[in-house]
Amino acid sequence: TGAETYRRKNVLSLRIALPLAGITTLGSIVGTFLAINIDREFLNLSVAALISLMAVLLVFKPEMWEKQHETRLSKTAVFFIFFAIGIYGGFIQAGVGFFLTWGLALAAGVDLIRGNAIKMVIVGLYNIVSLAIFYRSGLVDIPVGLILAAGSMVGAVAGAKFAVAKGNSWIRWILASVVVLSAVKMVFDVFS
Repeated sequence: TGAETYRRKNVLSLRIALPLAGITTLGSIVGTFLAINIDREFLNLSVAALISLMAVLLVFKPEMWEKQHETRLSKTAVFFIFFAIGIYGGFIQAGVGFFLTWGLALAAGVDLIRGNAIKMVIVGLYNIVSLAIFYRSGLVDIPVGLILAAGSMVGAVAGAKFAVAKGNSWIRWILASVVVLSAVKMVFDVFS
């Protein structure tokens, strides 16, 4: 998978990834149980606003994304950031990578490449837990899920190789573009 590709390239820090994965997984359990009862329009508009802010930061604060840096956040703040991201991830999944990338830059001080490596471990762990809850509730379409999983694995490996080869600046601009397009699509979906 992508995480293994990053590990082989020596950019994955399990020392950072595993504790954050545990916190995020706890939040994802809450989010998964909330997923059944939510107003999707409100959620889409909220997410569009948040990821639009992320796009602004990607463009105008490159140092936040391209270099490792010290963070001044307390462990309590980091816990709440990743717990909240976990709730969102267990709840809707779509776009959680943006929030994890943002959280990792803000709270852990990692650059985009290392952040993507850590993100893969976090998402992999909490998805197993969320999948089990959704499966138990009869909400999993196994054939479609297997196709999606296969495509995600191929994309993760290719993306990891590309990220390591091209560097943080490339990834920052690609991510900014994807974030803007995602925000536009979410707003369009609400009003169409």
